[in-house]
Amino acid sequence: MRHVLAVAAGAAAAFSVASTSTSASALDATDTWRGSILVTNVSAACALPGFPVKGQTLVSVFRPKLASGQPNSALLISFANGAFLGTSASSTIPAPTSGKYVGDLLGGVATYGHYTGGRYDFTITPATIVPTTPQVTIKGKITKFRNTSGCTLTFKGSFFKGVQ
Repeated sequence: MRHVLAVAAGAAAAFSVASTSTSASALDATDTWRGSILVTNVSAACALPGFPVKGQTLVSVFRPKLASGQPNSALLISFANGAFLGTSASSTIPAPTSGKYVGDLLGGVATYGHYTGGRYDFTITPATIVPTTPQVTIKGKITKFRNTSGCTLTFKGSFFKGVQ
């Protein structure tokens, strides 16, 4: 089952990246770290059907922008009825650990949504990531999660270098 979830998360990441305006040649699929997040808190506005709950573990993929020409840093979170892709609005290398993001949602009933107005605040270890970094940990907060005003998701995650 874990393998199926990892494959689904990878496929969702590939689909999401392929649907952006960045050319495939600008991407290196090995510059992703795959893992999971543990939801440590959710605000009351997140108490909706299908939304993550405190204590839930979700498959996730982290893709930092490591070089010029790559797409902005992003975090993919897969959940029972869809996936969330938050892409930093900043094109700097590395992306700031807090700021605005652009959100994309894939719904479990073949729906898609794109939105702006959310913010993220991450503590990332190590502070400098290079293509050979074996593990990345992130403690973070995402506001306007799933395009829901007042919905804030807090999490901690561990990510490991993707298979080359």
